[in-house]
Amino acid sequence: DGKPAKFQPPPKPVIIDKQKQGAERRFLSPEFIPPRGRTDPFKYFIERKDMIQRRKVFNIPEFYVGSILAVTTANPYASEKASRFVGICIQRGGKGLGATFVLRNVIEDQGVEICYELYSPRIQAIEVLKLEKRLDDNLMYLRDALPEYSTFDVNMKPVSHLEHGEIPVNKVGVACFRGRAEDHSGTFCI
Repeated sequence: DGKPAKFQPPPKPVIIDKQKQGAERRFLSPEFIPPRGRTDPFKYFIERKDMIQRRKVFNIPEFYVGSILAVTTANPYASEKASRFVGICIQRGGKGLGATFVLRNVIEDQGVEICYELYSPRIQAIEVLKLEKRLDDNLMYLRDALPEYSTFDVNMKPVSHLEHGEIPVNKVGVACFRGRAEDHSGTFCI
């Protein structure tokens, strides 16, 4: 023919809806993020492989600092051979197999904190009773706060949340104080 092709306008830009993208989000547990600086890649590879194997056997749910959890651990001295602790997650730390989290609860006017290793074989179950975030990455200031900010019923039932919704952020302000004799926290590590 020899005639030039008819002008075709470029295609319209594709608009991506961020709300729909959030429905497909995946949670990356912070202990899988490699540490900065020089590390041994083989050690990191072996640790990551062990972490994935543990997750195939044991469900580790998504949770953040500020979430309320119930952790069941094997305890040979308990009558049922297991003990359950309910508390607010006040800290997450460590990388790889050394990842830890700290739960806090006030029981009989006594502050109790237990530090758990996330991949410990003694942990039988981790249940998220209330999934929420806080504005701070570390809630250690709850040690100096009024007991009502970290007191939770040991028989608390799980609060349902939207599976693919946005994680709620708790913006509660905490009144702190110092020097109260009744609230000396005991910290235990498992």
